[in-house]
Amino acid sequence: MTSRRRQATEERLEKLRAENEAMREKLAAARREQKGLQRLMKEKEVFLNDLPVAIVVVQDEKIVDINPMALSLLGYPMDEVIGRYFVDFVDPDSRETVLEIHKNRFSGKWAPDQYETHLVAKDGAVIHVDLRVAKIRYGRRSAFVGRLESIEERKKEERNLLESKKAESLMTMAAGVSGSLRQPLQVISERLTDLKKKSDPRSAPSMESLDRIEDAVSQMMTLNRALEGFCGTGPDRSEMSPCDLRKIVNDVITTTEPRLKEKEKEGVKIDLKTYLRPVSLVQANPMEMQEMIFHILNNAMDAMPHGGDLYVSTEENAGYAYVFIQDSGIGVPEHLQMRVFDPFFTTKGHERSGLGLSLSQGIVRRHEGTLEITSRKGQGTIVSIRIPLAGYGEKIRKGVARRKIKDAHILIIEDDDMIRELLCQLLKSKGYKVIPAANGVEGLHHLRKKRVDMVVIGTQTPDIENHTLAREIKRGNDKLPVALIGRQEDTNRVERSYADLIITKPLDMKMVFNQIANLLTLRAPVR
Repeated sequence: MTSRRRQATEERLEKLRAENEAMREKLAAARREQKGLQRLMKEKEVFLNDLPVAIVVVQDEKIVDINPMALSLLGYPMDEVIGRYFVDFVDPDSRETVLEIHKNRFSGKWAPDQYETHLVAKDGAVIHVDLRVAKIRYGRRSAFVGRLESIEERKKEERNLLESKKAESLMTMAAGVSGSLRQPLQVISERLTDLKKKSDPRSAPSMESLDRIEDAVSQMMTLNRALEGFCGTGPDRSEMSPCDLRKIVNDVITTTEPRLKEKEKEGVKIDLKTYLRPVSLVQANPMEMQEMIFHILNNAMDAMPHGGDLYVSTEENAGYAYVFIQDSGIGVPEHLQMRVFDPFFTTKGHERSGLGLSLSQGIVRRHEGTLEITSRKGQGTIVSIRIPLAGYGEKIRKGVARRKIKDAHILIIEDDDMIRELLCQLLKSKGYKVIPAANGVEGLHHLRKKRVDMVVIGTQTPDIENHTLAREIKRGNDKLPVALIGRQEDTNRVERSYADLIITKPLDMKMVFNQIANLLTLRAPVR
């Protein structure tokens, strides 16, 4: 009996030893796994921090990770972001849409992987961003990683392009209308002069009718001159001279004082305040400058039917003279702001022609300057006028070619997602417009459909070999600059006749930027 007990005890001890050994092995495996996880987390942190794009990770609608680029975009420190709901950083006007998209994505319903929205930075600035979202595993649970890209510049460029196209169409229309009116008005004016000479000056009704017709013709001629001024494309140097813009502004303010007093008698008190700092001379037509300032000041007074504050200031900065005219009036609704420079558009009723701002913009353009309006309904309007200082215009024109090179459209054809994305982001950071393509066929398609100033072909183009792709591109346009990325030992077998530049790996991005800029300067056509 005792031996059986001893045997059973030994068997239990052996079993316990085996279980203990198994526990040791599991513990060792757990420790190795923990070290591996710690290493992966460290590598992940380094990778996330070094990415040249803004990344945020959201889990259960809260931000659980964010990289320095995203923190810089939002203007927050890390401890004020982690753990907060993502929608806290979304502009209230966009919040409902973003919540609906996130709700659909979390529940498995279809939701766009990429969309535009507005975020709010710490300083209150609203940032227009492009948001790309993907589902991932984070801490063994589902999460979403979002890539944020500010598109303020792109949206501004789109608005400028739209405004430029609209201005071109309006100028064409104005030129056509003014050309059609010129001769009939001249004929009417001449015949009217003859009629007045032949009419009996003692016939009051006849003379009164002729005077009314003459007034109407005079108004039409003024309108036609305004149209001709709007569609003028360049400054008439013979009528331009060095001018003191501060003095011109001051003279115009003096001419508006009677109207201010008249309004005050009507019970409308407008408090005009001036901050006219000295500015260097500008090359300008003084009469046109006076006309422009006069129109804008009168618009500002019209925008304050119940009175208010009107500020006029001048200053100089970076080769330009500035005039700022700010009123505290009714403002311009956002949906009408794109139309304020259209000829004949007015919010003041049929008694006004609506040519003041369009004429002012035409004058500023002829002087190679800019006119911008910032307005909010019920909060007033700021008109900013910028005119180059005398002698500065030539420097501006010399810099146009360099800016056009910097704004070049570069097609990147690379199968490796990481290399393609890295090149795209780094080139964008230098002001280039980048068109990404994952393979040769996609790249050739972009060449047929889009404006391209340069092509960069990567080492991986699986459907077409890179030197063959370069040859095909050159056959289509032998003047289009083409760069190939390759290893140093591979460059000898590449047919250099098909490539203008060989970029060797590993990539030195500073050298890549210089090589691309030099090639574009030498080969790309300046538009």
